[in-house]
Amino acid sequence: MRKHNFYIINKYYNKPYWKWIYKDIKYIIRSWRLYYKNNRKNKTVLFYPEYPKRMNLLHQIFKSLDFNITNNPNLPFQYGIKCFDTTIDSGNSSETLEELSRNHLIINKGSIDISKKMVDKVFSEVFQYSSLVDPLSYEGKFIKKSNQNATHDGVIFDKPISSINDEFIYQRLINNAYDNNTSIEMRVPVMKSHIPFVYYKYKPINDRFGCKLLKAERVDTDKALTSEEQEKIVLFCKKMMLDFSELDILRDKDSQKIYITDANNNPTGPPNFLPRKEAIQKLAQALSKHVLL
Repeated sequence: MRKHNFYIINKYYNKPYWKWIYKDIKYIIRSWRLYYKNNRKNKTVLFYPEYPKRMNLLHQIFKSLDFNITNNPNLPFQYGIKCFDTTIDSGNSSETLEELSRNHLIINKGSIDISKKMVDKVFSEVFQYSSLVDPLSYEGKFIKKSNQNATHDGVIFDKPISSINDEFIYQRLINNAYDNNTSIEMRVPVMKSHIPFVYYKYKPINDRFGCKLLKAERVDTDKALTSEEQEKIVLFCKKMMLDFSELDILRDKDSQKIYITDANNNPTGPPNFLPRKEAIQKLAQALSKHVLL
């Protein structure tokens, strides 16, 4: 096993050393507290290579399941999660994760590319249609947005442009209007072959690519998606090598087709306006039943 000598227990990025020590002391105290709470059993989950941010959804789920959190692969742990906050994995952690996976479940180990171009490539294979357009000749409204994940930088065009930037994708403007002032999108958690529920997220229609929410609600999966759509979403995640993810999905108001626009392998959440504790508990139950086998 490759040794990591850069930290005492965990490696906390962009933190001063005194805070590393403080957080390691908290880790030890929590470890002992959970040891007795869990009937003298050590329950630890490894996030690797990066220590998860506080709002990382898997971080919140495992904390609710009374696991301690580490990113030190030399410590004993029960489950592992590939935690790499980037769109395309450089592969620097692959050797360690491959070695660890011989004896442990490593969630999302195979996920290496969640760029929008890859999302559309796999989406097109599964659904047999695409939202991408040729911006040099397309007649109609389309958007330009970064190929990188979680940038929220979409710009709408209503006529062809003169040149293409390979750092962006060009996508037909999907009509996801809820009313004249509001757009609606789905955030869909997927755990292997299971979709526990769906979030509806309502945004100002003039800021549909931003982060501002007007409201959100949790709905039953069968209300939001047909059985065929659910099967194809599961297949999409399988091809993307995602054991756990949250997808951003739009339903076109005109055609009623759905479009997967983003795949998140380290999502944050749940959305504002929802009971956080209840949502985390439901996600934890689903993860335990469908992923942590």
